[in-house]
Amino acid sequence: MQTIFWPNDIKITVGHVLGLRISSSAHCVVDVTPVSESPIDTLQHRADSAKKKLLIGRIDATDGTLGGSTISIFGQDGTESTLTSCSSILFTPPNPNRLRFLTLKAISVTPKKLLEPHQVAQLRAVSQLDSADCDQKSLPADIEATLETAVQAINQCFQLRRQYRTGVQAVLQDPRTAFSPEIVHPSSTEWRILAFLLRISAIARQSCLRYTQLRQAPAEWQRLKLDLHSEGSLRQVSVRYVQFCNTIWLIINDLIFGWTIVRILDSYRYSLIEPVASFQKRWLVEAIQASLRWLDDWPVGLKLNTPLSAILCITFGQMADIWDSIWTSSSSLVPRAILLLSLGSYLGGSMFLSVMQDLIGLSTLHLTVISWIMRQIYRWEVSAMYSLWNLFRGKRWNTLRHRVDSYDYEIDQLFLGTLLFTVTIFLLPTIFTYYAFFSLVQIALLACNFSIETALAFINSFPLFALMLRIKEPSRLPGGVSLELKRDRKGCRLGPHLELKNVPLSLGAIFSGFGASWADLSAQYSPAKLLLGIIRGVL
Repeated sequence: MQTIFWPNDIKITVGHVLGLRISSSAHCVVDVTPVSESPIDTLQHRADSAKKKLLIGRIDATDGTLGGSTISIFGQDGTESTLTSCSSILFTPPNPNRLRFLTLKAISVTPKKLLEPHQVAQLRAVSQLDSADCDQKSLPADIEATLETAVQAINQCFQLRRQYRTGVQAVLQDPRTAFSPEIVHPSSTEWRILAFLLRISAIARQSCLRYTQLRQAPAEWQRLKLDLHSEGSLRQVSVRYVQFCNTIWLIINDLIFGWTIVRILDSYRYSLIEPVASFQKRWLVEAIQASLRWLDDWPVGLKLNTPLSAILCITFGQMADIWDSIWTSSSSLVPRAILLLSLGSYLGGSMFLSVMQDLIGLSTLHLTVISWIMRQIYRWEVSAMYSLWNLFRGKRWNTLRHRVDSYDYEIDQLFLGTLLFTVTIFLLPTIFTYYAFFSLVQIALLACNFSIETALAFINSFPLFALMLRIKEPSRLPGGVSLELKRDRKGCRLGPHLELKNVPLSLGAIFSGFGASWADLSAQYSPAKLLLGIIRGVL
């Protein structure tokens, strides 16, 4: 049984059928030329001159419908055979000039099946239709493999029709030989400095991202312009075009947000100085000192070790005082910080958030240092208790074999270990209480960083252009194909037929890139990971 893929924008008339042979039983029609307008010799000559074997047969539309037409196919040996049993599948030729194309696989790096399970079930249901409802008795057994080749032919339909009608072929040029971007390899010292800055500074990370995007934008645009006029993979060109335009849109919107923030900061710059300074002193210094005094006063009946608690309270309280004196010694630090936020906003809202993240990290540096000190004390306490516990069990850690082995301790060693274990176990509640408090403080700072990095990920990777295309022109984001049965309707001249339609890319696939960024952030700030880090002392 033969299958004909027929474009629904050509007139069904008597003439020669131009198309591509997909297989011995499947053909894709490109155009129909009336006999009166082009003799067969001229038609064959134009087809051969275009180096395209377009002539596949002829059609005799007696009643003006595709179902009632007689279609003859020319064999490769010159013979002509009339199709007695033929199933027709209509399609709309995609315009490659607008980057429209059909695909059985959605635009994604993840490989998918040629057809989704529900589409395969739909094809099987269509193949069981009664011959009274449709002209075919069954679809080809290798319909999935045929569709893959047919979609490739359908994507060429628009260009082949234009080349045949105009007789002009596009001049092709390999874009890969036109541009070869220069690759700079920094030295190892520069790499170490760059890696250090990217690790500690959000400004460095955002600046590096924007520099890379703007540096590659001109060469990428020139390459895209050449690829649009070449016979390269339309799928790859479309994906790169969407990614390029999405990056440009995000940068423009980022600048608009930044300039809006600049206007706000310029209007309220001097009125923000006092609230910011008051907030910094109240919550980053006075609140910490009050909490330390509360912990030193046996909170909720918890009797801590008085000397150790007093030492920790006084030491950390003085560190907070020293850090506060650094900020308050110069009255221009807060205005300069606000000015730095305003200057960073000229480069976009993302740079404003990056500057804010670095300023938050700088203003809470004393809390980070205190948390690091308590973390080291807690880890030393846990390590000491583990070693002393092995002593009571008659074991010790073998540093050469990296395992715990049995060992015979002397009586004085056991006595000394008992004293140390007693001291350590009584100091553990005090150390753990202070460690838990500053771990909560560190979690609060991490939550603030998580909010800012989420906003940065939204600004840098939100699929704005792809979402606009999905709403405005879904055919430019193909996510697969579907076959729909079209029955007889009033005024329909095609008869019962199948129609091949484009399935737009799903919203989940569009947001997959943004979802990947969110997944990375969620994995980095996972509550389970944070809790495990607190217990192990590696937060």
